[in-house]
Amino acid sequence: DPTVPSDPSESETLPVPAAPPAVEWFNFLGAEDLTDWPQSLETRLAEFPGVTFRWTHNELEAVTEGGTETVLLGMPIHNTFFCDLTGDGKPELCSTISVGSGIMDTHVVVVDFENRVHYLLWHRGFHDYDLFLEGDVLHVAMRPWMKEEILESGPLVLKDGLLTIKGRQEPLPRGEEAKQVDYQAFTSEVGYSEAGYQAMVERAENRDSQSQYGNVDHLIPLVRLESRSDFDAFYRNLSPYLDFDREDADSVIFSRQAQEYTDDFFSDHSLFIAYLTAGTNADRFELLEPFTKSGQLNLPIRYIQASGDSVMDGWFLLVEMKKTEVADCSAYDAYIAESTGPYEEGNPTHTYLYEGQDPIDRASLQLFDNGDFLLDLHAAISYMPSGKYVIEDDLLVLKTPDGQFTFVFERRSDGWSFKADASTPAYTSLPSMADGSLFRLAFRAPHDRKTIGDWLKAWNQEAEVESLRLTLYRNDDDVPVKSTQKMLRGEELEALFERLLTLEIAEVKNPVDVMGTSNRLELQFFDRMNQASLFLALRVPDERPDNLYINGNFLPAEEVIPGNTFLFLGDEGWAFFKKLMESIN
Repeated sequence: DPTVPSDPSESETLPVPAAPPAVEWFNFLGAEDLTDWPQSLETRLAEFPGVTFRWTHNELEAVTEGGTETVLLGMPIHNTFFCDLTGDGKPELCSTISVGSGIMDTHVVVVDFENRVHYLLWHRGFHDYDLFLEGDVLHVAMRPWMKEEILESGPLVLKDGLLTIKGRQEPLPRGEEAKQVDYQAFTSEVGYSEAGYQAMVERAENRDSQSQYGNVDHLIPLVRLESRSDFDAFYRNLSPYLDFDREDADSVIFSRQAQEYTDDFFSDHSLFIAYLTAGTNADRFELLEPFTKSGQLNLPIRYIQASGDSVMDGWFLLVEMKKTEVADCSAYDAYIAESTGPYEEGNPTHTYLYEGQDPIDRASLQLFDNGDFLLDLHAAISYMPSGKYVIEDDLLVLKTPDGQFTFVFERRSDGWSFKADASTPAYTSLPSMADGSLFRLAFRAPHDRKTIGDWLKAWNQEAEVESLRLTLYRNDDDVPVKSTQKMLRGEELEALFERLLTLEIAEVKNPVDVMGTSNRLELQFFDRMNQASLFLALRVPDERPDNLYINGNFLPAEEVIPGNTFLFLGDEGWAFFKKLMESIN
């Protein structure tokens, strides 16, 4: 284990720390389309008994009986590895994350979960850092900011409390610690104008970052004003495009607030104005804590989405600061750091995706446990209808609270099919709103179902069992051929069925080789009327001989996630499978 010196000067005589072995939990770095990512992942480690680590795109949590603790936030979290960098016998969580909605950066965060300590490799605006494995050794790559070229890479170690590359004499470049600044902020509704937006971009301090935004998110132009004459010119040039006299109960009237910006004000203050736009006038924005870091002023903004009409609107965010607070800054940026929806009190239970012929035509539908919905119609449309939903007689009905929109879907075994004739005729040119467009299940909320019995109880299914037909299929040149069949009844069947209900399984992505090359054992249970009830299929792939997979009708067809299957956990599943094989052979 590395020795921590009692005096910093002793570090010069210490041996170079060894690079400990690492284990990958997940790695989606380089996979830019988040719709291809799973919605969540969970894992447990023997070193942290009673803790379940849960990952979603933007958050890593530790879940215990006592509650849920946020371990790490990102936009998103690209990968996480487990590696004992501190040498205390308990692995750290080592992640590559990105932050920012405009000027993005990628950096490394290592979390010593045992001691709740974070270690960073972060040099915003100058370098990006990311993690990768070579064998079982965790490596870090340093790149020019927002470029692919690798300037330096090597095994990641923790030396004198700093993350660095094994054998490197000097610490890796990293940014200064963030410094909070004093400020006063106001919002002012001024309306939406594309010409006004472009006029703001022309004057924006952060206009060079515009290319970093996709086709939905775009640059939040931020203008810096240092004198009354600057402000007068700004007011004069923007007033033809925006409504400076607009009244709004939740914000100040800009023309009135302008009277505060006198020569006296600008003698010791700077004024920053950001222009924010949204697809409905019910949305709101608020400034989070501004900070300076590495010579840059950062204005992180919370975007509060709400249900409303689909008319574009715009606001000024006015931020007043003492000149002394930003005297060392030469760069300035405003960006969406957090977004909340109209479903704040609900948790997503199901997410359905529509896949168009073109990737940009994708749409999604989220349902929440409090009865809310959120419908994302298209990548190029910022307005997302939201409100309440009901399911009646195999129809899913979505209604926005303003009464303007109703969207109706019909239940199918593989998802929800849009019914255009029963819905409000809106956005009809979108592929997702064409009659019959199918939204397939892509995500189901995390749950505590661990066994086949748990799954049957969740859907109020009680499988009546009187007999069982076992059928073994063997592959002959990748063609399944029925080889053996047997019927079971009586006490032997009762004991077998009770055991089956207690076996632990986990839902996983369906490996490509499971369907094509595996032998298959089918279990068809029958009730007293000799009607088919529970059906199961067990597979042991040739390419994955240590894995035993199972699927069947123990969950309703509408709850099946395409591309998923189930995997037996532990040795009990294998023992059960071997017992069945002995019975049939």
